[in-house]
Amino acid sequence: TYKVMTMDKSVSEILVEHDKQLKVNEVADHNKSTRQRENALNDVYNILNDLLLNLNGDRAYVIEMHNGNNNPSGLPFIYGEMTYEKSRYGIEDVFDEYASLTLSRYQFPGYIIENRYFYGSIEELSNIDPKLAKRMEQYGATYVAIMVISGKRGDIGIVGVTYCNGDRPTSRSVINANMTTASQKLT
Repeated sequence: TYKVMTMDKSVSEILVEHDKQLKVNEVADHNKSTRQRENALNDVYNILNDLLLNLNGDRAYVIEMHNGNNNPSGLPFIYGEMTYEKSRYGIEDVFDEYASLTLSRYQFPGYIIENRYFYGSIEELSNIDPKLAKRMEQYGATYVAIMVISGKRGDIGIVGVTYCNGDRPTSRSVINANMTTASQKLT
């Protein structure tokens, strides 16, 4: 005699259960990603706070590089975007003024990628990139310290500290140590 095997569930019921499990997994993955982003956000702001406190700066920030668009020939446009900013009380936030910067319009990105860091006055910056120096000066910057952030696959952005209203840091070695630590923590 032959027995006919029957399934307790139809194929459509099995597929519905599978879809439900996929949605549960997607929600769990999304929640995990959200928690990771929140933790990273807190970490980044703590790093920026440390820079402000340790260097007595007025504004600390991260500008991340990204490829936002391509031209018709497929060549990428490289952008920088200030994704994080922490300012001392009384210092105007410039977050929105540095959204989707087309880096090819400035000379400084080439300099910073080649030299890895810049510490100097706005006047010194204007010798490298007058356009960027003027833009930063509009928001009170008198001195800047900027260092490249390198990731596993290459450079991912810069971390910077700006001094405003004539303020100036006292020690390049202290700036270097703090900027290096911040850059390493941000990778």
